[in-house]
Amino acid sequence: LADRSVLITGGAGFIGNQLVEELSGANEVIVLDDCSTGCPERLPPDVQLLRRDISESDAFARTPSDIGIVYHLAANVSVDRSFAEPIWSHSVNVTGTLSALEFAKAHNARLVFASSAAVYGMPDNVPISEDAPPEPCSPYGAEKLAAEHYVRLYNQLYDIETVGLRLFNVYGPGQPPNASAGVIT
Repeated sequence: LADRSVLITGGAGFIGNQLVEELSGANEVIVLDDCSTGCPERLPPDVQLLRRDISESDAFARTPSDIGIVYHLAANVSVDRSFAEPIWSHSVNVTGTLSALEFAKAHNARLVFASSAAVYGMPDNVPISEDAPPEPCSPYGAEKLAAEHYVRLYNQLYDIETVGLRLFNVYGPGQPPNASAGVIT
């Protein structure tokens, strides 16, 4: 896959931008982002930006086909908004993930999925063990868990190389100062 491009959904966002910075020097990087919460002006000039909504059925249409790996970071990350707008949140977090998986399947690309500690809900023990049972207590957590199941299923059914990462309280340079879920902020 070394001669193929990298696609980062949500690449203009807080975590995505860090990944873009890390990968863009040695790889052709393409970002798919609706730029509703991200900062496209922070993307390096050699990165191609596709302004698209991940929840739209044609989000991946006309995306270059030489993609070797998809880093799927695009999401509604607001737990509060998942309560207020659960159908919209589901379309971004679950349907958007299915679209990314379908793209990866069609192009024989690997997929790395950014999940969330929210799949655990309110854990009985801290620190949380990786084998703790998932019991989401928000639409956001349920959406991320459903998306994890799809990622595993596509690996099993279609032999797509996938990995899911359950991220916990990510923080660092470039974090929005008003990040509602930011523990550090």
